[in-house]
This record gives sequence, C-alpha cells and structure tokens, in this order.
Amino acid sequence: MAKYLGNTMLNRKYVSIISDHSDYSTQFESFIRPLEGALGLNLITANVLENSIKSIDNAISVIVKGGHNTIVLVTEQPALLEHIARMADEKGLIGENYFWVIAGRSLPRAYLERLRAAPNSPLDRMLKGSAVFRIIDPFMYQRDMDRFLINWMAQDSSLVSQLNSLHPLKGNNPFQVDYFVGTDNYFQMNDPAPLSSYIYDSVILTGISACELLMSEEKIPAKLEITVNEILGTRFLGASGNVSFEEGNNGRSPGGLSAYGVYNIRHGDIVNGLRGFDSSLTAIYQGSGWDKISATEFTYYDETTSQPTPLRTTNSNFLATGRHVVGLTLMGMAIANATGCCLWIWLMRNNKKILASQPEFLCVLCFGSAVTAASIAMISFDESYGWSVNALAHGCKALPWCFFIGYLIMYGAIFSKLSRTNQVFSFRRKKVEINRVVRPFLVVLMLSITVLIIWTAINPLAWVRMENKNDPLATSGKCESVNFSPLPFFITLMVMIVMVTISLLAILWQTKDIQDEFVESNWIFYGILAHLQAWVMALPIWFGIDSGSTNVIYLTAVVFLFIFSTALVVLVIWPKIFMWAHTKIYGESNNSKMRPRINLSGDKHVHISGLRSSQEGISHPIQPDTYKEQVSHLFAENSELKKEILELKQGKKTQLGNSQGEELPHS
Repeated sequence: MAKYLGNTMLNRKYVSIISDHSDYSTQFESFIRPLEGALGLNLITANVLENSIKSIDNAISVIVKGGHNTIVLVTEQPALLEHIARMADEKGLIGENYFWVIAGRSLPRAYLERLRAAPNSPLDRMLKGSAVFRIIDPFMYQRDMDRFLINWMAQDSSLVSQLNSLHPLKGNNPFQVDYFVGTDNYFQMNDPAPLSSYIYDSVILTGISACELLMSEEKIPAKLEITVNEILGTRFLGASGNVSFEEGNNGRSPGGLSAYGVYNIRHGDIVNGLRGFDSSLTAIYQGSGWDKISATEFTYYDETTSQPTPLRTTNSNFLATGRHVVGLTLMGMAIANATGCCLWIWLMRNNKKILASQPEFLCVLCFGSAVTAASIAMISFDESYGWSVNALAHGCKALPWCFFIGYLIMYGAIFSKLSRTNQVFSFRRKKVEINRVVRPFLVVLMLSITVLIIWTAINPLAWVRMENKNDPLATSGKCESVNFSPLPFFITLMVMIVMVTISLLAILWQTKDIQDEFVESNWIFYGILAHLQAWVMALPIWFGIDSGSTNVIYLTAVVFLFIFSTALVVLVIWPKIFMWAHTKIYGESNNSKMRPRINLSGDKHVHISGLRSSQEGISHPIQPDTYKEQVSHLFAENSELKKEILELKQGKKTQLGNSQGEELPHS
C-alpha cells in the first residue's frame, strides 16, 4: 500500500491513518513506518477504540488538523466503518477532495458483497471512489494461464457428486436445501473462493515436507513428526506462486507471495431503498512493482480519473492583484522610458552634443534596459491568473536570460562608449572604430550566453509549488531548478557581472577629467552606486524572509529590477534631455563651461569615426606645438618679472621711471 500511494503512480506523500489497537493494525504500522523516509511519506496516525465514539471524534479531529486528503482506514472491525463515516462527514472529510483507502481486513470481500447503505448517506459517500487493498490469487487476473484455475475448471460431475455425498450436513432427504449442494457444472460456472490457492498450497506444503522428511530417514518410522523448521525449508511452485520462506522471520518471501490488488469501490444497484456496492480490480503488485489493469480505470468520488489533491491547502499564497498591477505598471514605465529615450536619441542624433555622446551606444543602453525590465513579466504571474504550470515554467526559464543579458548589454554599451572616448582623448589612435571597442563586450556576452544555454539544457528552472515549512497547509509557488542546485551557473554569471562592473569603474577613473559632454562620468558612477544599493537592499529580504511571504518577495524583486533597468538610462540620458529643453526655452548660455580638458601630448589631428565635423560635436583640430610656444614665452616673461621685483626689494635701483614701466612685458 505504501508503494502504491508513494510511487509515481499516485505520488500521494501526505497520508493519514485511522487504526484501532488490533494486532492487524499494529502489524500494518510496523510495515509502513520504515518506508516513510524511503518513499518520502508524511504520515499522521490517529487511533480509535472499539465502541468509543469519543475516540473516533478525536481521531477525525487529528486528521482535520493535519490537512491530509488521503485517509487510510485499518481495522479488523468492519462495523466501525459506519461510525467513522458519520464522524468524518460531520468534519467535512468526505467528498471530491478526499481519497479514502481501506485495508483488506477492514472491508472483507464477503462483507462488501452484502453491505447495504442508504443512498447519499455518510457511508455511501465515503465508499464511493474509495480503494480497497487485498491479497489476490493469480486466477483473479490471469485466468487463461493459471494452472490452478485450469485444473479447477477441468473437474467433472463425478467430483461434484462425490463432494455432495461427503457433505457433513447432509440429511435423510436428498432434496433438503439446508446445506450447500453443487450442480454438475459447478466447477465450470464458479470461481474458487478467495485465497483458496493458499489453502491448497498449505496442504501440499505439509505433504511435500512429510515426503522429504520420510526420504531422509534410513527406515520408515512408526510415527512421523514434522517440525516447523522442516516445513519452512520446503520450496515448490504452488497454486499461489513460488512457495518459499525467509530465514529469520518465518515469513513468506516477497518474491513468492501472491499478488496484491487494488479494488475500486463503485456504487451498485439500489434495491428496496438501499444501495449495494461493486468492486473492480484496477492495479496489481507482484513483487516488482504496481501495474495498472488496462481494461479498468480507477474512478474517484467525482466519477473522473483525476485524483484529488494530496494536501488540503488553506492558503496558496497567490500573488495579490494589487501587487500584480504595480509590478506590470513599473515594467511598462521602464520599457516606455527606455523606448522613449532611444527614440529621442535617434531623432536628435545630428545634434552636436548628442553626437559627441555617441548615440549608437546610448541606444544599445536603452535596449539593455528594456530587456532587463522584461524580467518583471516573468515573475508577475501564477496559477491564479490562468497560467498553466508549463507556461509558468517557460517564464522561469526566460528569467535569467532577461536579467543577465540585459545587465551585460547595459554595462557593455557604457564600457564600450567610455573606452572609445578614452582612446580618442589619449591620442593613442587617430581613428577609433566601433568594432574595435566592442570586442571585449562581445566576448563576455558570448560566454554568458553559453552558460545560460548549458543551464537551460541540463538544469532548467521550473515552476514548483511547495508547502511552507512553518505551515503545512499553505503553499508557495516559485522558480526552482528541477535537477540540482542552480548555484554553479548563478555564481559563474555573477562573476562575469562583477568583472564587467570592475572594468567599468576602472574606465570611469581613467576618463574622470574628460567633460560630461563626452563621458558623463559622474552620472554613470551614480547609476552603478544605485545598482549596488539595490543589491544591498534586496539580498537580506530574499534570504531572510519566509518563503510564504509571496507579495513581499515579489515587490522586492520588482523594485530591484526596476532600479536596475532605469537607473543608468535616467542618469545618463535625462540630463541631456533637460539641457536640450533648457536651450530650446532660454537659448544658449553665455557662461558655458563645456570646453574640453584635453591631453596636449600625442598626434596633432584626432578624428572619431561617426562624428562628421568639428562643428558637430568636436572642437577644431588641435595643434599642440602652437600652445607649447605660447607657454614657453609666458614662462620667460614671468622669470624677468621675478628678477626685477627682487632687485626692487634689495634697493639696487633708486628710481622707477617711465622707461622701467615700458620695459615691463605685457602678458
């Protein structure tokens, strides 16, 4: 029974057991308890006493509190079924959400055949769609191949007459019907009684054991005494299967046991206002595992083949509609911001200030922002919004792609833009093409895509709903890897993010003296700082809060992704929009401090590919030699002034005439 409930056929891990204090119940629990850990079962046991309604009420209350929807009844008192059904009905444990399982001795075959219940009564509804576990004979499911049944059906009327004549209750009147009388075709029209193959094999076992003992004696003894050990050492193929016994516990070997069967109880006909019950064999166990009977499907209380949920949940922790709207609104704002900024950059691409900022990289930054913002959509849905588990699993798979790829695109665009500007202003090259500066970014991006492909292929994220540790009646849905921990992939991608961030900070330091018109160093630094603050804010909440706080975790993730997707775009592009709008409204400022601070060493003429002329964002060709001559002349004049001032202080000259003033150099 434990393997039937806990294996992949049903996967019902949460099981409550109602049992009495009989030897049968004790033996049942001793068998199922060792399998609890191996099969991953979560068992709750409640005991009842004979003729004690209070004990039944207490047991049912324990089951209700546990929240398990699979209830196993183990007792040797079939009369308890009606009392248990009545109390279970009062507690709401009967219906389409529950699956009742009854051990064989709790509802013997003969008892079930004559059992009657009022339609729609608690017992009638409890038995509907329930399962009964019994030991079954091979002839119950393999009639054409079972030798015992074949020999049974081969018996003729002579054996029937012999059995009738030997009947111990036979009276003087041959037509008296106060005892069983077999007809001539009895063996062809009737099956053997349940477990009759076991009775047959027990007789044969005794006979074979006696024969083996007799053969081992040197002479025929006057009295043959057979011990238990001699019987347990006998092995043969009998009507019930291979007959053999395990050493040590005197029990029959599992491989030699007859099959176990699962019978599905269904409503029968109503006669005189009372309903009867039918049972159908739906699965068998022959030592190696459970197999379904192809001709019969198990139907549950709702008369379908879909089993009820294994655990009653009082709180599924679905995402609240208000939080859902907030998340999608922030995602829409982030994508609209990225799209609008990119469109404005494209329309203003010929403006000298925008041209100096290299608009192609700014548009790539906006694209990365939109990709990162799309991550919010992947976490904004659950089953309450009509999404299937398969659809949610696809969203889980897309989540790391959107976040990591979007992050690397944003940082790669900023890094490539600053690297290109740094090479120009350092006069290391006369012409800096885009494809030269984006190579490091493309290498990191390809490595990240490779890691994501491997992650998705061998250990993809999937949507799982798990019970909360602190509340077994509550569940939470989240993205989890299906095979093993995703940490190796996550750490690898985080290492790449850290490397890219450090590289960006390094290039920011190198370009700190270049004016904001070209590099926006200060604003980019503030954007990176905002990202670091988002990490510091989110990580303690994700790792410190209970997994059942779905809405808190969701809002934290949404704010985190919103900051990541919008910070750089807002801090890099919005100032340009404000300056452009200010110029449109108030005109060009006369106090502009946008003159470049440049390095005066290197080549005389430098050109950035993509910038058309000096009037469109770059100053006139720089001639360092001319500035050097002017600086040398100023230094010479300064030295003469210092010399004359020193002479005045020493009193070597007594008169200061107009001629001296004429000798003073003009700067």
